[in-house]
Amino acid sequence: MLLDMGVLAQTDESVLATYCEAYAEVIALTRRIRRTGYTIRAAQGMLASPLVGIREKAYTRLARSEQRLGLSPADRTRVRAAATDDSDEPEEWWAASN
Repeated sequence: MLLDMGVLAQTDESVLATYCEAYAEVIALTRRIRRTGYTIRAAQGMLASPLVGIREKAYTRLARSEQRLGLSPADRTRVRAAATDDSDEPEEWWAASN
């Protein structure tokens, strides 16, 4: 659907996959952090859970993918859908493109 609308190109497939993977990671890590806590007990005392840092890296990948896909309001102004040509006749297409 997004390909047909000209919003995404076939070359955006890896960016979309990265976005989906990072989003799923953020959700899973957030649930795990809520269950286990933001800190861990260590020999040095209480430390930030390593899961928090992993989630921050996933958030960074998510934000970078959002930018490349134009999903944030600011980025949406820079991303334009390609114009579609519904004409089936070569003459109509030629006339429309010149």
